[in-house]
This record gives sequence, C-alpha cells and structure tokens, in this order.
Amino acid sequence: MSEKKDTVGKIALEILGKEEHNPDVVGQQREMLQDYEKNVMQAVQNGTEQFNGDFYVVVSTKQEKLLKNIIRNYFFPRESCPSPQHDQVVYKYRAREQRIELLWVVPGREACEIFRNDPLGVPAEERDLLMDVLSFYDGSLLKKCMTLNGEIKEEKASKSFDPQAFDDQDNHRIIS
Repeated sequence: MSEKKDTVGKIALEILGKEEHNPDVVGQQREMLQDYEKNVMQAVQNGTEQFNGDFYVVVSTKQEKLLKNIIRNYFFPRESCPSPQHDQVVYKYRAREQRIELLWVVPGREACEIFRNDPLGVPAEERDLLMDVLSFYDGSLLKKCMTLNGEIKEEKASKSFDPQAFDDQDNHRIIS
C-alpha cells in the first residue's frame, strides 16, 4: 500500500488555522526558487518540442485565491511574446544559438508601486528591475512585445528613464 499524502490545500489550511503563523519570508523565497531553473529549462525543452525556431518562456506567479499563503510559479513556453503584466518573467529562447535571454521581470503590483514611487531609493543591485518596472509603466515593454511579435515596426532608439540623471537632493531631472 502506498502512503497517502496530505494535499497542499489541507496543509495550507492547517497553517492558516494556527494562531501564531509567522511566515519565514526568506525560507519561502528559498523554497520557491529551489526548482526555478529546472522548471525554466523544462519549459525550454517543451518549447523546442512544440515550436520550430525562437519562442518565449513565461513564468507567471499566482497567489491562490482561497489559500493566501500559497504562491505558485507557472512555467510555460509560447510562440508569441506575451503582453507584459504584473507577476511575470519573460525569456526569449533563441533556437539557432540554443540560448535563453531574460527579456523582463515585472513584480507584483505592490512592489512595482514601491519602485515607481521611490526610484532613487532602489539599491544599485536592483536597478535592472527598476528599469523593467518603469518600462512597464511607460509602455516601453508593451512596445517591445509588439515589436517582437511583428505588430509594429522597430523604432529607432527611444529615450529611456535614467535614475542616475536625477539630482539626489531635490529629485529634479538633470537636463544636459
């Protein structure tokens, strides 16, 4: 006989039922990322079997509606570039070179608002993420998506937000 395992839902409800539930954020993050790379590579493998040529790998993070302490990442390949949205990571797989490149990361709505409202407070190691968030809000990521899908022609280099171009004392944009 095989041993019957508890379902995720049952375990989550038990945790929620405990009065003193203090989530270990670092532990949760470590657990979530444990199989991340393996799942991205599995999505790449699935994509190479489904599509001829380049394709995209999307990682969509979802919080369970009924069980708020359950967060899942869904990994899937797709032929077209998806429209950018919150809680999404998008990679492009270049078949000829057999390599994957990160296109963008858009965190959840709350994190995006924190980045957007205080760009100068973002640590240097998170500047790439800041640029993705600002590009999400100014429509640059959507333009990139539409260009990659052939919906619009590629524009010449457009101006992008440069957080270094702000005067730290009074947050005025430096024009040179």
